[in-house]
Amino acid sequence: MVDAINQNSSKNKLSLYIYEKDLSVSYISSLLRTLQAAIREIAISDGVIQNDFNEEKKHTLVISNLDFDIAFKFEMIFIDVLERKVNENLSKKVFNKFVLEFIAFIRTLPQPGLWGDASPKLWDPKSKSDVEIRMYQVYRELKRCSKVIIESGSKKIEIDGERLQLS
Repeated sequence: MVDAINQNSSKNKLSLYIYEKDLSVSYISSLLRTLQAAIREIAISDGVIQNDFNEEKKHTLVISNLDFDIAFKFEMIFIDVLERKVNENLSKKVFNKFVLEFIAFIRTLPQPGLWGDASPKLWDPKSKSDVEIRMYQVYRELKRCSKVIIESGSKKIEIDGERLQLS
């Protein structure tokens, strides 16, 4: 099963590149917990995707590839525990929706000013949806690094200091 996961095409995976020389174990742990919670929130917030998370099917989010060269890189995908194989369809649906929701969240952030950082955004979790709260938590975790890239399918989000690039 490990070989099948590693050979799966990257278009159905969520890839994360962290350009940091030294990453603490506690940061990676916090980031993975935050990502997992956000991905789960995305899945249960969509009626079509939520059906794939019913009691009969056991899906697990796994890190399918882990590498460190220029960046700390890991890829995630869902596997079907009962059938012991990659669930490409579920992975594609969930990760595409995750990236689209994250892009939508980023577009609501204040624009940077001419003389530095963006104006502070007042954050009131009481007026936000569960998905928005999770996206904020992911963004807050990713901003702790100097440069991060998230990719899924043809969508890419790059956070480099105060610079954000969506493609």
